[in-house]
Amino acid sequence: MRTKLPKSATFIQRATYSFIRSFFHFFFTFLPYYPIKRINKPNLDGVFIWSCSHSNFLCDAVPAGYEGNAPTKFLGKSTLFRFPIKTFIEFCGALPVARAEDYKDKTQESRVAQNRSTFKAAIAAMKDGWPVAIFPEGVSIVSPGLTLPLKPGVAKLALSAEDDSDFNLGLRIIPVGLEYGSRVKVASGLNIRYGKPILVSRYKDDYKENEQQAVKKLMNELTEQMVSVFPHFEDEHKQTIGKKLVALGLVRSKYDAAQLFLARKNAPEFWSGLDKKMKAFEEVTRNSGIPVPAWGLRRIWKELGPIRRAKRRLYILFGLPFAIIDALNNSLPEFVLSSTVDLIAVDETEKMTLRFMASPILLGLVYCAQFIFFKYIVFESYMQNMGFGSYIIYCLCSFMLWYFGVHWRRQFKRWFSLLFFYKAGIDAKSESVARYKELRKHLSDF
Repeated sequence: MRTKLPKSATFIQRATYSFIRSFFHFFFTFLPYYPIKRINKPNLDGVFIWSCSHSNFLCDAVPAGYEGNAPTKFLGKSTLFRFPIKTFIEFCGALPVARAEDYKDKTQESRVAQNRSTFKAAIAAMKDGWPVAIFPEGVSIVSPGLTLPLKPGVAKLALSAEDDSDFNLGLRIIPVGLEYGSRVKVASGLNIRYGKPILVSRYKDDYKENEQQAVKKLMNELTEQMVSVFPHFEDEHKQTIGKKLVALGLVRSKYDAAQLFLARKNAPEFWSGLDKKMKAFEEVTRNSGIPVPAWGLRRIWKELGPIRRAKRRLYILFGLPFAIIDALNNSLPEFVLSSTVDLIAVDETEKMTLRFMASPILLGLVYCAQFIFFKYIVFESYMQNMGFGSYIIYCLCSFMLWYFGVHWRRQFKRWFSLLFFYKAGIDAKSESVARYKELRKHLSDF
């Protein structure tokens, strides 16, 4: 991977960034059972502001830090700058921002002074060639969509940086939407959608004429772009309907459902018809005893075609012994990891972050305990000469079993979903199938 650091980069940054970036690229691209996907990724050379959705706490900073050709300076809430992660995030280039909700006991003047100092440091970094990352939502919470309105700090920083360079900096704002497969499971997949880069110098005349209006116009464009790249639902009801459509296999992803709803938000006949048909379908399905996700899994299985379905059946059959071994071997590490995270984490956002950070340590310790148990108790006569190298091999084998088991369970769930339909006697002429087709037709008609 091509890496291009600014001239002001330290020796440590030059020595480590290329390796760290390659590691994360390998980790997210090849190891997950749902690999990372990048949609409409632009050229990330030069100076830019990474303006990103913020639904997953510290995990959102990972792609921002390694997607570009140079490491990114982060603007993060100042409450993070404390033990035990203060030294680490400062090493990563984070800059503190004092938010009103975090410092109610501080005067507005002191917070403004601290943020002004941070803005100056960020502007100086951009003038030296460093990209900067900002989460304009300002908070990381579980919500149906983006937390609107976005904070105007990103526009103020961008325009101030260009103004400080007489609008010759060439600064771009890169709108980014992060969509995780699961917010609490590591390696569950991540889609990074990029919006159209915004060239800040286009607002030069507006800024010279009226700074506040220029900030407002820039934020309007940024908000429009970020809504277009993030699974943004306007309320919880629409989010619930969107999730059901995904589970039913009627739309491919939450992002597709959100964009479908946004395009039809002013079509009352669409919503009344959708609610009516969804209610009718759920009533019929409830009587038949078929869970909603089974419909989506069944559709995926049917779309595979006869040859691929036959291969999947063989995979399920011959992979069963390995799946059982995986369940016996990895159930304890997963239990320890989940229990530890649940004990410490406050919400789902922190669960995802802690799982990502704690997995190598906790899993390594549990695998070590398993290895010692086998060596000194179960297979004492056979493993007495096995040392650290054998332990590493054991860990690698355990990881490969986990990786295989995840794929096996995916295929098994799809096949097993057919048993619900077989038990309920569902065929192409059933009422529930007719209701399902009505829902699909309603979505295609609009």
